[in-house]
Amino acid sequence: MKMTPCTFLLATAVMVLTTGTLHAAKKTPNSPSPANVVDVSSGQIDYNLNPTFNSVLLSQGVVISFHGSTEAVPANSPKGTRGFRVYGGEVDTNSGEGEFQSVGDLQLTNGTMTVILRHMTLDTTGAVPVITAEVLVNGSITGRVPVFTLVVDDLFSTPPAGTTFSTPTVAMAVSDSFVTLFNSIFNAKVMFLGLGAGTASVTATIGTIG
Repeated sequence: MKMTPCTFLLATAVMVLTTGTLHAAKKTPNSPSPANVVDVSSGQIDYNLNPTFNSVLLSQGVVISFHGSTEAVPANSPKGTRGFRVYGGEVDTNSGEGEFQSVGDLQLTNGTMTVILRHMTLDTTGAVPVITAEVLVNGSITGRVPVFTLVVDDLFSTPPAGTTFSTPTVAMAVSDSFVTLFNSIFNAKVMFLGLGAGTASVTATIGTIG
């Protein structure tokens, strides 16, 4: 099949994105026991984007917007905080590590080019805590990749209290996958690894053991 320039660009982005490596500080993940893992039934992930991050996007004519989010966040949240509804996932009740799956998406638009980061999942189970997203470029799915890394310490993943799980607000930084995505799709050189993207926090309702 003959590849058009747009098809070649998407194929190149997929190849690079799916082979990217992360350079965030690593933690030592625990080995969860199936007996300690419970389901996440509901909750919310709150995001607040860094003005510097927005400025870098705007410098390339890229506008970022939230879709499927809500402003129904705690009263003490910083201005501009948006909440994505959590609908599923799992948490290890011993370590507090888990995955939190949410609805909604972030859209990056510049003229006729639209990149959608959807079905975002906050995942603290690996050596590098990340936020992953399914990436669509002008409607074509390129795969699920880590778009942000989380700057966390041992206090971030703590055992939940009963059926309520919550985390402190932590900083997000762009991953190398996001750098490749942005610079290749928007033909730019301004995005760089480790740029502060904003903050994230989780509040969720989980099941109980037994």
